Amino acid sequence: HFIRLFENKIKECNFISIQGLDNFQCKDLILGCQHFIDNLLLKYNIKNVQIFEHDYNYYKILHPHIKYTTIDTLEKGKPLLIAMPFPGHLSVHNNFKDILKKCDELEIDVHIDASWLPASFGINYNIENKCIKSIAMSLSKAFCMGWNRIGVRWSKLQNDNDSISIMNKFNMINKISYQIGCMYLENYSLDHLVSLYKKDYDAACKFLKLRPSNIIHAMFSIDKNLLYGVKQLLETKHN
Repeated sequence: HFIRLFENKIKECNFISIQGLDNFQCKDLILGCQHFIDNLLLKYNIKNVQIFEHDYNYYKILHPHIKYTTIDTLEKGKPLLIAMPFPGHLSVHNNFKDILKKCDELEIDVHIDASWLPASFGINYNIENKCIKSIAMSLSKAFCMGWNRIGVRWSKLQNDNDSISIMNKFNMINKISYQIGCMYLENYSLDHLVSLYKKDYDAACKFLKLRPSNIIHAMFSIDKNLLYGVKQLLETKHN
């Protein structure tokens, strides 16, 4: 029920669109996108996963001497884990189409952390590339529900030996978490925060002389060298 609600709400979003999700027929509950990420790192080891610079800072904390990949250094046989939207760009990665094209050519499996997507706007997102093997989204950023981490992993292939599959098979996901998730999805649109705060967000950008991003939670400095979280600002202004 939770997964069906989530998928319906994605289709009803007014600020983003996603093409190709129907190609992912294996669906599992996850304890937020962190669960999705940690499952991949458990499966492959962070040293065997390709990651671009300016992605989720968690990777640098886990592996202080991490060697980031680039389009030119992408290696066949090593999976790529990439966020969408991309944290360093607060939007689609600037070279996202070229990255996917090269991953298709090199037969590199791509796994997409779409944790920020439900809190985004102005993004038309196509995940039909053959190289994309899994994608995950949660309600944490959509509803500021970091206290109740629940989401969905969509995969093209079933793997009965990975930890997420095992947890779902044996009903090890906290039922309260997805019941709360259902309650939110039944009462709010997935892009509720964007609908609620977008006008205030645009006004704040103009007043503070900051550059808008494609994520309702953050703005850029004019030179794009600094990122500013605006959650408290928007809540205070709206209230």
